[in-house]
Order: sequence, then C-alpha cells, then structure tokens
Amino acid sequence: MQFLISEFEDGKELFKIYEKAEKLHSNFYHAFLGKDELEGLWADVLRLVKRLDNAFREKLKRLQVSEEINHFSNAQ
Repeated sequence: MQFLISEFEDGKELFKIYEKAEKLHSNFYHAFLGKDELEGLWADVLRLVKRLDNAFREKLKRLQVSEEINHFSNAQ
C-alpha cells in the first residue's frame, strides 16, 4: 500500500479523491448532487481509477522483472 501513497503526493491527493468517490457513492442512494457537481466528481473519480490502474500495472511489471531476476540468479 505504501507504493500507492507515494504515487499520490504522500497520499494527500489520494485521500482527497477518495472522499469525492465516497460522496459520489452516497449520491447513488440519496440523489443530492446537482448535474455539474456530479459530473465533476465523476471526472475526478475516473482519473483516480486510471491512475490506480497505471500504478498497479507498473508495480506488477516491477515485481515480475524482480521475480525473473531472482529466478535467473537461483538457476545459476
């Protein structure tokens, strides 16, 4: 999880956008947001999802490379 926080300016940005995601989720049940605010939150949360996707993909690539190096080192 620490690698995720480092991807988002020490976690500050991550938590701000997470709060927006919670507000968007609440709106699903209570329909209290206006169209403009809803669209703004949706855009922010979509950016969060894309950044998380990229962060996880990069982390997986690094882990796979590290695993391949360890496997190669152990084989010799």
